[in-house]
Amino acid sequence: MRRPRKKTLAKIEYKALQPTITKRKAKAGISITPGRRKKISGKNSTEPTLKPVEVQISRMQRTYTKSRAKISAAATPAKQRRSKLSPLYEYALNERGSRIYSKKPHEFTKAEINQLAKAVNDRLYKLEKAGLDEYSQEYQMIKKYAVDNYLNMYNLDLDTGKVRVTRDLSKFPDNEAKYDYIRVMQNIMNAKTSTIAGTKEAMGKAYESFMQRPDIVKQGVGISQDTYNDIWKAYRDKVKPNKKERLKSDVVMDFISAITDLGYNDIPSADIYKAFELFDEGSDNPYHDFYEMAPDVFSSI
Repeated sequence: MRRPRKKTLAKIEYKALQPTITKRKAKAGISITPGRRKKISGKNSTEPTLKPVEVQISRMQRTYTKSRAKISAAATPAKQRRSKLSPLYEYALNERGSRIYSKKPHEFTKAEINQLAKAVNDRLYKLEKAGLDEYSQEYQMIKKYAVDNYLNMYNLDLDTGKVRVTRDLSKFPDNEAKYDYIRVMQNIMNAKTSTIAGTKEAMGKAYESFMQRPDIVKQGVGISQDTYNDIWKAYRDKVKPNKKERLKSDVVMDFISAITDLGYNDIPSADIYKAFELFDEGSDNPYHDFYEMAPDVFSSI
């Protein structure tokens, strides 16, 4: 014998109930639902539980409303579901394209400042955990400000190179310094490269733009995006600022030209770093230096 199909009332919208059942319940003024089995005179018996129709309808409507709310929330795009922190740094653009924040610095409470600082530090931690802190423009800018002790608002660990914004408001002698501190944090939260997705997108666009340059296409450069990223990172970390100022970006271009002429494409990060270290100690002739050192530096390839 086939089992009857079971449908819980929690899954049935009130309007979908059969009209005849509705009429009978309304006429009788009761709703009959299966009750628990009880032992009566040594025998099992099922007694109906009587409930007013209004109670039954009310429960069904509440269940339906909650289920619709869950469906609506799941269907709403993530960009439209603002976080609790968004009012602290949401903005509108004026005619000049500058950000006008809806919440002004003088309107922040101490608790809200701490909340904003925690959000910024969470962003920095996520970039570090994803291994993108060395490639994020925003993170590197914050690190530079930390080294320069900009606004006295950063905590820099010299051993690890990790940086955080301070949550100690006593560091700011007056309200103006505190307001600048809040504005900087608002800008960090709205910077694309303060996020993992934004950093990856910026890296991809930079690589594509570079590989589409006519001189790069003409040379037949075939380096991967990882090698491209490592080259710029090594140039930034290993070549002294005064040498960069004299030679500009010719160092990177001559390095890529040299490895292309020699038939190298994907090069280990350690070899790239070694090449730039040797170049920084040598002369100011990038192409010649890289071309001459390549057989020794890239011998493992």
